[in-house]
Amino acid sequence: MANDKQGVKLPGSLQGLMKNVQGRAASEDSVMSYERENSSLPERRSAGRPKVHAKPLERTSITLNPEVMGKLRSLGLNTGRQLNSIIEEALVKYFESYERKNGEIAIPEIYRNK
Repeated sequence: MANDKQGVKLPGSLQGLMKNVQGRAASEDSVMSYERENSSLPERRSAGRPKVHAKPLERTSITLNPEVMGKLRSLGLNTGRQLNSIIEEALVKYFESYERKNGEIAIPEIYRNK
């Protein structure tokens, strides 16, 4: 680890950031030393919820009326749920209702198992 101006030890990954703040680069030896000392650390993960899904997901983008978006955000805040899960639940319920009235929706082969 390298020392900053106040004598606090910084991990190697922070040294690059501190270079701009302090106007100097951390020595390569201190970075290598830190990496050797901490090689047993678990692999870094991104912040947030783990990305574990039973089925692969597909990304999409939608445009909503501001009033609908406001209600969606409010519902998310009030229930503590992500907007994606609220939208997916609403779509699943809509499809179930549609299929009860009109029969099963056929999915063309090109959209299956992408």
